[in-house]
Amino acid sequence: MKRRAAYAAAIAALLAAVACQPDGGTSSGGTGGGGTAGGSTGGQGRQHAPTPRPAKTTPKPKPSPSTWAPKGPASLTSCGTVKYGNNCTFNGSNFKPGEQVTLTRDGQSFALSTQTSDSQGRISIQAGLAIIPGTYTFTARGTSSGITATATVEVTRNPDF
Repeated sequence: MKRRAAYAAAIAALLAAVACQPDGGTSSGGTGGGGTAGGSTGGQGRQHAPTPRPAKTTPKPKPSPSTWAPKGPASLTSCGTVKYGNNCTFNGSNFKPGEQVTLTRDGQSFALSTQTSDSQGRISIQAGLAIIPGTYTFTARGTSSGITATATVEVTRNPDF
């Protein structure tokens, strides 16, 4: 039992001596057991408390773009009624900020226009409507979020054409 206690005391003294060395314990010099009888610590005989090391911190993860959630349903407004061949402005909101938003008519596969939404998820698209007079449904769709909003436009005859 005495041997175990002496061994534990020698290890504790050695660890204390290594912690006290200014270069983290790589100094050479001195003989003996690092502060035990018959030796010195680091060749200079100094004894002091171990230097505290700064705590390691784990950086907080940044939120990924996939954590975005809409603030409400997307909306799309139109000019309402437009004469054949004239422009109509479509304004949308609550799309994912920075995503491409396409405008299509009556479920067609090609886009009449594509625009990137602003930092608030808003768009404003102006489209020329040279289509047969009638009522049409236009859909704005966010390409990455899949969010959609619709608006109707009535195209009337234009006597100038």
